[in-house]
Amino acid sequence: ISYQEGKSSHNITIEGNKVDDAGDFGIEVGHLVEDGHEQHENIVIRNNEVTGSRNSGIAFRTVSDGIIENNTIKGYGKTGGYGGDGIFVEGWKNKSVNVKVLNTRVEQTSNTGDANAIYVTGMDNTIIENNEIIASRGKGLFIQASKIGKETGDFPDGIRQFNDITVQGNRIADGRKEGIHIQGYKAHGISISDNEISHNQSTGLFIANLNVMSSGQEVRKHEISENGLAGIEMYSQEDF
Repeated sequence: ISYQEGKSSHNITIEGNKVDDAGDFGIEVGHLVEDGHEQHENIVIRNNEVTGSRNSGIAFRTVSDGIIENNTIKGYGKTGGYGGDGIFVEGWKNKSVNVKVLNTRVEQTSNTGDANAIYVTGMDNTIIENNEIIASRGKGLFIQASKIGKETGDFPDGIRQFNDITVQGNRIADGRKEGIHIQGYKAHGISISDNEISHNQSTGLFIANLNVMSSGQEVRKHEISENGLAGIEMYSQEDF
Protein backbone atom coordinates (compact mmCIF):
# COMPACT_ATOMS: atom_id res chain seq x y z
CA ILE A 1 0.00 0.00 0.00
CA SER A 2 2.04 2.86 -1.33
CA TYR A 3 2.32 6.63 -1.48
CA GLN A 4 1.59 7.71 -5.05
CA GLU A 5 1.04 11.02 -6.83
CA GLY A 6 1.08 13.05 -3.62
CA LYS A 7 -1.51 10.91 -1.83
CA SER A 8 -1.01 8.83 1.32
CA SER A 9 -3.04 5.98 2.81
CA HIS A 10 -5.28 6.27 5.87
CA ASN A 11 -7.33 3.92 8.09
CA ILE A 12 -5.98 0.60 6.78
CA THR A 13 -6.13 -2.78 8.56
CA ILE A 14 -4.23 -5.83 7.26
CA GLU A 15 -5.19 -8.82 9.40
CA GLY A 16 -5.11 -12.61 9.42
CA ASN A 17 -3.08 -13.21 6.25
CA LYS A 18 -0.40 -15.76 5.40
CA VAL A 19 2.35 -14.42 3.13
CA ASP A 20 5.00 -16.85 1.83
CA ASP A 21 8.20 -16.21 -0.16
CA ALA A 22 7.52 -12.62 -1.20
CA GLY A 23 9.97 -11.38 -3.83
CA ASP A 24 10.29 -8.04 -2.00
CA PHE A 25 8.51 -6.99 1.24
CA GLY A 26 6.07 -9.41 2.83
CA ILE A 27 3.70 -6.63 3.93
CA GLU A 28 4.65 -2.99 3.29
CA VAL A 29 2.65 0.15 4.03
CA GLY A 30 4.09 3.52 3.17
CA HIS A 31 7.10 3.89 0.94
CA LEU A 32 8.94 7.17 0.56
CA VAL A 33 6.92 10.28 1.40
CA GLU A 34 8.55 13.52 0.29
CA ASP A 35 9.61 16.31 2.64
CA GLY A 36 6.55 18.15 3.96
CA HIS A 37 3.98 15.78 2.44
CA GLU A 38 1.34 14.01 4.52
CA GLN A 39 2.03 10.83 6.48
CA HIS A 40 0.31 7.50 6.09
CA GLU A 41 -1.94 7.35 9.18
CA ASN A 42 -3.96 4.89 11.28
CA ILE A 43 -2.45 1.68 9.92
CA VAL A 44 -2.86 -1.69 11.69
CA ILE A 45 -1.00 -4.89 10.75
CA ARG A 46 -2.20 -7.67 13.05
CA ASN A 47 -2.27 -11.48 13.32
CA ASN A 48 -0.38 -12.18 10.10
CA GLU A 49 2.16 -14.91 9.34
CA VAL A 50 4.99 -13.82 7.01
CA THR A 51 7.60 -16.36 5.92
CA GLY A 52 10.63 -16.18 3.66
CA SER A 53 10.46 -12.59 2.36
CA ARG A 54 13.40 -11.44 0.24
CA ASN A 55 13.18 -8.02 1.92
CA SER A 56 11.41 -7.06 5.18
CA GLY A 57 8.73 -9.24 6.66
CA ILE A 58 6.64 -6.19 7.69
CA ALA A 59 7.49 -2.57 6.89
CA PHE A 60 6.08 0.81 7.98
CA ARG A 61 7.62 3.57 5.84
CA THR A 62 6.59 7.09 6.88
CA VAL A 63 3.62 5.79 8.89
CA SER A 64 2.24 7.66 11.91
CA ASP A 65 -0.35 6.32 14.37
CA GLY A 66 0.29 2.68 13.46
CA ILE A 67 0.33 -0.72 15.16
CA ILE A 68 2.22 -3.90 14.25
CA GLU A 69 0.82 -6.52 16.62
CA ASN A 70 0.63 -10.29 17.17
CA ASN A 71 2.38 -11.26 13.95
CA THR A 72 4.83 -14.08 13.24
CA ILE A 73 7.78 -13.44 10.93
CA LYS A 74 10.09 -16.33 10.00
CA GLY A 75 12.92 -15.83 7.54
CA TYR A 76 13.47 -12.36 6.06
CA GLY A 77 16.05 -10.29 4.20
CA LYS A 78 17.25 -13.20 2.11
CA THR A 79 18.65 -10.93 -0.60
CA GLY A 80 17.69 -7.47 0.67
CA GLY A 81 20.07 -4.81 1.95
CA TYR A 82 18.66 -1.63 3.48
CA GLY A 83 15.03 -2.35 4.39
CA GLY A 84 15.60 -6.09 4.57
CA ASP A 85 14.91 -6.37 8.31
CA GLY A 86 12.29 -8.55 9.94
CA ILE A 87 10.33 -5.42 10.93
CA PHE A 88 11.35 -2.12 9.31
CA VAL A 89 9.92 1.12 10.80
CA GLU A 90 11.14 4.27 9.07
CA GLY A 91 10.52 7.99 8.95
CA TRP A 92 12.17 8.95 5.67
CA LYS A 93 12.31 12.71 5.00
CA ASN A 94 9.59 13.36 7.59
CA LYS A 95 9.67 12.25 11.23
CA SER A 96 6.93 9.67 11.96
CA VAL A 97 5.17 9.39 15.33
CA ASN A 98 3.05 7.11 17.53
CA VAL A 99 3.90 3.63 16.29
CA LYS A 100 3.72 0.46 18.38
CA VAL A 101 5.38 -2.90 17.67
CA LEU A 102 3.82 -5.41 20.06
CA ASN A 103 3.70 -9.14 20.83
CA THR A 104 5.34 -10.23 17.59
CA ARG A 105 7.76 -13.11 17.06
CA VAL A 106 10.63 -12.46 14.65
CA GLU A 107 12.78 -15.52 13.92
CA GLN A 108 15.55 -15.65 11.35
CA THR A 109 15.67 -18.94 9.49
CA SER A 110 17.65 -17.72 6.46
CA ASN A 111 21.35 -18.54 6.28
CA THR A 112 22.25 -15.44 4.23
CA GLY A 113 22.50 -11.71 4.83
CA ASP A 114 22.94 -9.66 7.99
CA ALA A 115 19.48 -8.12 8.37
CA ASN A 116 18.33 -6.89 11.78
CA ALA A 117 15.27 -8.41 13.39
CA ILE A 118 13.68 -5.00 14.15
CA TYR A 119 15.04 -1.73 12.74
CA VAL A 120 13.71 1.74 13.68
CA THR A 121 14.84 5.14 12.37
CA GLY A 122 13.36 8.64 12.18
CA MET A 123 10.63 8.06 14.78
CA ASP A 124 9.15 9.79 17.83
CA ASN A 125 6.87 8.24 20.47
CA THR A 126 7.49 4.65 19.44
CA ILE A 127 6.93 1.59 21.65
CA ILE A 128 8.67 -1.77 21.08
CA GLU A 129 7.11 -4.10 23.64
CA ASN A 130 6.74 -7.82 24.44
CA ASN A 131 8.30 -9.10 21.22
CA GLU A 132 10.36 -12.25 20.81
CA ILE A 133 13.46 -11.99 18.64
CA ILE A 134 15.30 -15.20 17.83
CA ALA A 135 18.55 -15.90 15.94
CA SER A 136 18.97 -12.56 14.17
CA ARG A 137 21.92 -12.49 11.75
CA GLY A 138 22.13 -8.72 12.32
CA LYS A 139 21.27 -6.80 15.46
CA GLY A 140 18.25 -7.98 17.41
CA LEU A 141 16.77 -4.49 17.81
CA PHE A 142 18.54 -1.55 16.12
CA ILE A 143 17.26 1.99 16.74
CA GLN A 144 19.41 4.31 14.65
CA ALA A 145 19.84 8.00 13.95
CA SER A 146 20.92 7.49 10.37
CA LYS A 147 22.22 9.72 7.59
CA ILE A 148 19.53 10.88 5.18
CA GLY A 149 21.84 12.62 2.72
CA LYS A 150 20.11 16.02 2.75
CA GLU A 151 18.51 18.43 5.21
CA THR A 152 14.71 18.41 5.47
CA GLY A 153 12.13 20.26 7.53
CA ASP A 154 12.02 17.49 10.16
CA PHE A 155 15.73 16.57 9.99
CA PRO A 156 17.64 19.87 9.72
CA ASP A 157 21.03 18.20 10.25
CA GLY A 158 20.41 15.63 7.53
CA ILE A 159 20.17 12.83 10.11
CA ARG A 160 17.04 10.82 10.91
CA GLN A 161 16.74 11.53 14.63
CA PHE A 162 14.51 9.74 17.15
CA ASN A 163 13.10 10.67 20.57
CA ASP A 164 10.76 9.26 23.23
CA ILE A 165 11.28 5.59 22.45
CA THR A 166 10.16 2.85 24.87
CA VAL A 167 11.69 -0.64 24.65
CA GLN A 168 10.33 -3.01 27.28
CA GLY A 169 9.45 -6.63 27.97
CA ASN A 170 11.19 -8.06 24.90
CA ARG A 171 13.08 -11.36 24.72
CA ILE A 172 16.13 -11.28 22.43
CA ALA A 173 18.27 -14.39 22.09
CA ASP A 174 20.82 -16.26 19.99
CA GLY A 175 21.72 -13.46 17.58
CA ARG A 176 25.03 -12.97 15.76
CA LYS A 177 25.42 -9.29 16.79
CA GLU A 178 24.18 -6.99 19.58
CA GLY A 179 20.91 -7.84 21.29
CA ILE A 180 19.78 -4.17 21.48
CA HIS A 181 21.74 -1.34 19.84
CA ILE A 182 20.64 2.28 20.41
CA GLN A 183 22.47 4.87 18.27
CA GLY A 184 21.04 8.33 18.97
CA TYR A 185 21.75 11.89 17.88
CA LYS A 186 20.55 14.49 20.39
CA ALA A 187 18.10 11.79 21.50
CA HIS A 188 16.03 12.22 24.65
CA GLY A 189 13.30 10.30 26.44
CA ILE A 190 14.65 6.82 25.73
CA SER A 191 13.41 4.15 28.17
CA ILE A 192 14.79 0.61 28.01
CA SER A 193 13.45 -1.73 30.69
CA ASP A 194 12.55 -5.29 31.64
CA ASN A 195 14.12 -6.97 28.61
CA GLU A 196 15.67 -10.44 28.57
CA ILE A 197 18.83 -10.47 26.44
CA SER A 198 20.84 -13.69 26.22
CA HIS A 199 23.25 -15.76 24.12
CA ASN A 200 23.94 -13.07 21.51
CA GLN A 201 27.45 -13.15 20.07
CA SER A 202 28.19 -9.46 20.71
CA THR A 203 27.18 -6.98 23.47
CA GLY A 204 23.82 -7.51 25.12
CA LEU A 205 22.73 -3.83 25.33
CA PHE A 206 24.85 -1.32 23.39
CA ILE A 207 24.18 2.44 23.58
CA ALA A 208 26.63 4.24 21.28
CA ASN A 209 25.42 7.67 20.18
CA LEU A 210 26.73 9.72 17.28
CA ASN A 211 29.10 12.64 17.87
CA VAL A 212 26.46 14.80 19.63
CA MET A 213 25.54 13.68 23.16
CA SER A 214 22.10 12.30 23.99
CA SER A 215 20.35 12.81 27.32
CA GLY A 216 17.67 11.43 29.60
CA GLN A 217 18.23 7.72 29.01
CA GLU A 218 16.66 5.17 31.38
CA VAL A 219 18.08 1.65 31.60
CA ARG A 220 16.60 -0.64 34.25
CA LYS A 221 15.49 -4.11 35.35
CA HIS A 222 17.04 -6.25 32.61
CA GLU A 223 18.10 -9.86 32.65
CA ILE A 224 21.27 -9.95 30.54
CA SER A 225 23.22 -13.20 30.41
CA GLU A 226 25.82 -15.16 28.43
CA ASN A 227 26.36 -12.67 25.62
CA GLY A 228 29.68 -12.77 23.73
CA LEU A 229 30.93 -9.34 24.81
CA ALA A 230 29.82 -6.86 27.51
CA GLY A 231 26.44 -7.04 29.17
CA ILE A 232 25.89 -3.26 28.90
CA GLU A 233 28.06 -0.69 27.09
CA MET A 234 27.31 3.05 26.87
CA TYR A 235 29.05 5.91 25.02
CA SER A 236 28.39 9.64 24.45
CA GLN A 237 25.51 9.81 26.91
CA GLU A 238 25.13 13.04 28.88
CA ASP A 239 23.04 11.63 31.71
CA PHE A 240 21.10 8.47 32.45
